[in-house]
Amino acid sequence: MAISSQYLLSSLLYCGKCGQRMQGSAAQSSKYFYYTCKNVLQRGKTLCDAKMVRREKIESFIIERLKSHLLTEKNILELVKLTNEEISNSEENNQEQLLAIENQTNDVQKRLDKLYSALETGALELSDLSPRIQALRKQMNELQAQRNDISIAMSESFIQVTKEEIGRYVQALRVLLDKGSIMDQKAFLRSFIKRIELQGNEVSIEYTTPLETVEKSPGNLEILSLVENGGPSVTRTRDLTLIRGAL
Repeated sequence: MAISSQYLLSSLLYCGKCGQRMQGSAAQSSKYFYYTCKNVLQRGKTLCDAKMVRREKIESFIIERLKSHLLTEKNILELVKLTNEEISNSEENNQEQLLAIENQTNDVQKRLDKLYSALETGALELSDLSPRIQALRKQMNELQAQRNDISIAMSESFIQVTKEEIGRYVQALRVLLDKGSIMDQKAFLRSFIKRIELQGNEVSIEYTTPLETVEKSPGNLEILSLVENGGPSVTRTRDLTLIRGAL
């Protein structure tokens, strides 16, 4: 049995027959590596008869799918656009928060002014007012810190990139998928992919973000055949050249 950290799709790949995760497993003194349904590994084929799949084949298939169909300049630019739209939508909330902070700051300042006035006129002693003044000053500092944090976040929000920068970013991501560490590759996959299911000869990929090749599919779902080239369909994409012999 090989450790899970050696398997790129651990925690992402699920059995399409029973819904259990597919775990890494080794055979012939760790000469060959596979993904196998957890039910099959722990209970045999009494609950599930899903077949195992070779690790290098399914992993290379997923990587090539991302590189050729998702890591495009158009998709990355769309991600930047979506991010900026989310930031724009939250800007109104930030403005409302700043207004609320400003009102609270004015209120605290008025209360401080009254206390200072009481000290100047001798109406109250410093020993009586000191705890209240300290508490209001602390509240003022906290409000100022909140205002600064929101202002900084707003000033650094929008992502401005050129077409050339997008191209370099896409290339860097492709290199990461080819030569990056297993931990970096895992983190990258999880930023794009929510779940992968393997059932028979089909791989279903559910993406975290609507992208160019799956934007019309319900739930950002893409279904790929492992063995045959089917007809045109919105949610079913066939790519025999990438996946021939994947099992």
